[in-house]
Amino acid sequence: MRAISGRLAFFIGVIVLAGSPAVAQRLGGADEAGISAVRIIAALVVCLAAAVALIFIVKARGGRRLAAIDFRALTNRSSRIKVVEVRRISSYAEISVIVCDGAEYVILSGPSGQQIIDRRDQAATAPGIGAVP
Repeated sequence: MRAISGRLAFFIGVIVLAGSPAVAQRLGGADEAGISAVRIIAALVVCLAAAVALIFIVKARGGRRLAAIDFRALTNRSSRIKVVEVRRISSYAEISVIVCDGAEYVILSGPSGQQIIDRRDQAATAPGIGAVP
């Protein structure tokens, strides 16, 4: 355990000495950068606070996308196309259930393109009977 503490102290010393202004090369030959340490630390604190706030927002939304906006609510227009469900079935393909003009489509999307797997009229099938899960 003592050897680990000695190594840790060595690496901390190297980091502290390597980051000192005496070792740093000045760009443009200026004597001083003109930015105070307080401003640098304040910027670091603001960035860390923003990162922590973003983590809490993502956790509160359950991992859903942050940019998910319901444009229909903004425009008050009904859409002919409704995405019922989307599932990823492999790392390259996903399957979607889409309703358009009274017909329900099951679409397979992959690297080679999209393919309609099944088409059913919604009027012919009662809710819950014969519907695609």
